[in-house]
Amino acid sequence: MACNRFLACARIKIYWMAPEWGSSAADLPHETQFLLLQLSPNGPYAVLLPLIDSAKFRATLRPPRKGKDNSKDVRLRTESGDESVAASQWASALLVAAGTDPYDLVDSAVAAAAQLSGGAKPRLSKQLPDFVGSFGWCTWDAFYSQVSAQGIDEGLQALKEGGVPPKLLIVDDGWQSTDLDPALRPPSSDAELLQSEHETSDHVKRLSSVAANGKFSAVDAGMDAPLARPEAMASVIANLRERFGLEHIFCWHSLYGYWAGIAPDTPHMAAYDAQLVWPQPTQGVLDVDPCFAWNCQVVAGVGVARDIRHLYHDMHSYLAGAGVDGVKVDCQSTLDMIGSSLGGGPALAAGYHAALEDSVAEHFPGNACINCMCHSTSDLYRMTDTALARSSDDFWPRDPASHTTHVAVNALNSLFMSPLVQPDWDMFHSQHPAALMHARARVVSGGPVYVSDRPGKHDFELLKRVVLPDGSVLLAAQPGRPTADCLFADVMRDSRTLLKARCALSPCSCLWNEQVWTTNSSGSGVIGIFNTQGSHWSRLRRQFVTHNNGAQTLTTEVRPADIPAFAAAAGGSENGRFVMYSDAQKAVWVVDAAGNASVQLSRGESDLITVVPLTEVKGLCIAPIGLTDMLNTGATVQRFSCSAAGNNGTSGASATASLCGCGRLLLYSTAAPAACTVDGAPVEFEFEPEQRTVSLMVPRTDSLECTVSLEFSLAA
Repeated sequence: MACNRFLACARIKIYWMAPEWGSSAADLPHETQFLLLQLSPNGPYAVLLPLIDSAKFRATLRPPRKGKDNSKDVRLRTESGDESVAASQWASALLVAAGTDPYDLVDSAVAAAAQLSGGAKPRLSKQLPDFVGSFGWCTWDAFYSQVSAQGIDEGLQALKEGGVPPKLLIVDDGWQSTDLDPALRPPSSDAELLQSEHETSDHVKRLSSVAANGKFSAVDAGMDAPLARPEAMASVIANLRERFGLEHIFCWHSLYGYWAGIAPDTPHMAAYDAQLVWPQPTQGVLDVDPCFAWNCQVVAGVGVARDIRHLYHDMHSYLAGAGVDGVKVDCQSTLDMIGSSLGGGPALAAGYHAALEDSVAEHFPGNACINCMCHSTSDLYRMTDTALARSSDDFWPRDPASHTTHVAVNALNSLFMSPLVQPDWDMFHSQHPAALMHARARVVSGGPVYVSDRPGKHDFELLKRVVLPDGSVLLAAQPGRPTADCLFADVMRDSRTLLKARCALSPCSCLWNEQVWTTNSSGSGVIGIFNTQGSHWSRLRRQFVTHNNGAQTLTTEVRPADIPAFAAAAGGSENGRFVMYSDAQKAVWVVDAAGNASVQLSRGESDLITVVPLTEVKGLCIAPIGLTDMLNTGATVQRFSCSAAGNNGTSGASATASLCGCGRLLLYSTAAPAACTVDGAPVEFEFEPEQRTVSLMVPRTDSLECTVSLEFSLAA
């Protein structure tokens, strides 16, 4: 392999992948599933995508073995995952493509790889679930598996009283009926660790019924409720929906029932004719994490339904009948090892995903499914219609080394995943040292925004900057992805690069230190900038590590051209100029498409830059920045227009902005308006001549929508 630099996405656990950078074959990680090459400093680019052949053989890339392989060779490993399934040649093992635009190249190549490997459709042809536009609360980090009807009620009540009512509820692990295997003999004295895992971990429990446990036996059932008490899930769901105005309620389950599958010997599960299998990890997985040779499922075995469609039908019929709207489906990539005696992981995953997609379509209208723990290509390339998938390892609230890494990993993984699905950047805590960084990251992700706060542990001021009073969130129009200038820079370890992420709000946004970009529907863009240096996932130590505790204050340049829509033809700006607004600095800059503004961040700090095309009419230059109380400032502007006005020899201009939300509206304007109105009613405003900004307060309306008009008298 010969290149200037590369970006790889490779597994770090059986469930998850993370980015890696380098310039030689020796830098390549095991289990690489995506490899983007920068052939020279300014392009062109090439991408290598290992495929799944004949639905049975999954390929990955690995580095050369020291002393055995040519040091410049990238090695292709093909595995079925079952020793009885073998072949000597493969028609579709690797896709290679090249181009001058890395984003177009990745979009087209990943879509082609998915079509060859499993039939996953491109994201743009799928239905995005409408719950993505609703603020959510997930029970996981609030209660872990100690969740109950009473606890959920307390959590929702606390958020409602704080003025940020969730419209989405995710009931995570802990609602199902599960049990341990019955003891066959007393544990031996030298097996204390195994016994401890057996007694304390949910990962060796099996599903004993598709119905909920006793913690959901009444609307006020708590942790003291006997687990065997008859469930009343429908009553619990109806009560929560009525009391809190919930629009979307999801429940968690494993792709194969529960962590250790389904119980083969319980009366409620007899219909599924489960067989107990002892998974064997592939060599590729063991190269990434040798501990999986003795993980819980390997030691305890997994109960596998002989007909997974039967299980899904019964589980989903039960949930839908109880009033549940969708499912979060976890543990997906575990199939890579569960299939070791069932024809192999890739083949087993094909059948499971086909069954899951069909059942979701039948029971949960609107494509209401979140894919999770799913970063094997055995899963990613089989997401035919489901349109949402988690894009990183979990949010770990008590691991300080994980938080900047979490943002960086989501942004880089999104480059690979967003051609097929909308990446979900996971939950976070609003009351947390890293909360502001996480909140800004979710704004540019383009995906769902949900927290997992414990009841009473909230930062409502921060949440109100993300959530509108009606429980909705301001979505970007595209998934957030890294800007071109940080694709091939190690934004966690090189001590010099900020991540920038861009996305389009009403067309765009971006991060730096890592920069991530995206766009909004109104034509503005947002660039997220994050200092993610100092911590990373160590593939050697297999944990998050802090390798530099210093402040590491870094500087980057942010420009409209970081957003591709604004780089081409000045992005539609009539005069080729743009206004940029910094959420952290509260600063306003006017630049041309190639111009820039300087942003400085210390380790763990972040900023959001709203980018708006400048409009010019009769010498008046104006741009609607948006409602600055919201983190996604530009997305509050739904439409904007400015036109010449005046008669009887006078000269003037009129500007109109349609808004969603309330609070302080900020506009850039080279002249002070003569008058401002909100829905036709005159309002006071302030004009700041040095910064050339107009600001006014927009009151809350029942619909959260209003029209602001500004009239200008201009010199003839």
